[in-house]
Amino acid sequence: MNKLICYVIALSVFISSHSFAADNAHLLDTPLIEDARTLQFAEGIVPFWQSLNNGELSYEQPDASTMSTLAPAPPLTYLQAYAVISTDYPSWEYFSQSQISSVQNHGGAEMYIVTIEYGYGQNNIAKMNGSILSQVQSQYIVNSSNVIVGWYRWWDASGYSGGQFTYQSTSINSPWNTMSDNIYIK
Repeated sequence: MNKLICYVIALSVFISSHSFAADNAHLLDTPLIEDARTLQFAEGIVPFWQSLNNGELSYEQPDASTMSTLAPAPPLTYLQAYAVISTDYPSWEYFSQSQISSVQNHGGAEMYIVTIEYGYGQNNIAKMNGSILSQVQSQYIVNSSNVIVGWYRWWDASGYSGGQFTYQSTSINSPWNTMSDNIYIK
C-alpha cells in the first residue's frame, strides 16, 4: 500500500511539474532564425565575409569534432541590435540597419534583445535605459568551412516596458576598435 501511495504522489508531482513548465514556456525557446531571411540579411550587410567565404554563410551549429584552430580570430567589423521578443509581443521583431525604434510595443515579464556581431569582440556591454543587462545566451555563426565568423547574443531586458537599448563591443585584436549600436524599444 505504501508503494502505491509513493507511486501516486510521484506521478502527480511529475504531471503537475510538466503542466507548469508548459504553461510557463520561456520566450528564449522561440527560435531566432526562422527562414532564409537571416542569411540574406547577413550576406547583404557584410560583403567582407562574402568575399572571404565565397558568399557561403551557415547558421547551423557544427559538430565540435569537425572544428580546428586555423588562424587568428577575425577583428570586429560589424555589430547591430538585431531583434527583440517580449511577453507583450511574443514574436521576434527584426530590426533593419537604419531603424531607430521598434515598430511593436514590447515589455512585460520577459523581454530579450538579440545583437549580432561579425568578428570577435570583448567587453560586450548592453544597457537598457542606462542599466547594464545580463547576457543569457549566445550562438556562434559559422561559414561553410565551419569557421566561427560571428555571434548572436541574447540580453535579458525582462521587466522593462521599453526604453533606449545600447550595445557596444571592442575587437579582441587589431585594430581594437569599439563599435556600438542603439535602438529605442517601444
